[in-house]
Amino acid sequence: MKKTQFRPHGECNIWSEDNFVVVHTYGPWDAEHVRLGHQLIMEEAKAFNGKPWRMLGIVHGESIHTVESQEEQIRAIRIQQAHGRIGTALVWVDAPETRQFLTEIFLKMYARAGEPVQTFPDETSARAWLKEHRGLGAC
Repeated sequence: MKKTQFRPHGECNIWSEDNFVVVHTYGPWDAEHVRLGHQLIMEEAKAFNGKPWRMLGIVHGESIHTVESQEEQIRAIRIQQAHGRIGTALVWVDAPETRQFLTEIFLKMYARAGEPVQTFPDETSARAWLKEHRGLGAC
């Protein structure tokens, strides 16, 4: 497992399992945090040897991106797609009162990156979806 921590820019724990990369991330995020997370994700993705893989994003805390970090996230997703990333499952752990608002923002960001994405109410549902859909191309 790899771990980063930026105060106050966020924190993430990243590892790979099955055919997906797991990211537990804590916002808010800036571009520097996204760039470092991207590097760690790319290291974990090497385990898949170019085969298709998916992202499991477990989002904690303030799920706010700066404008710069959104652009950096889109760039990172596109690079990861060139290395086998084929979709994302997202789970919001905190902030149920802002979940719909955050979902709309994230769906737009992932659409701009050309990334199929599904959101889930809990990690168990997201993992089940990832396992059911692994290696099948489009979500």
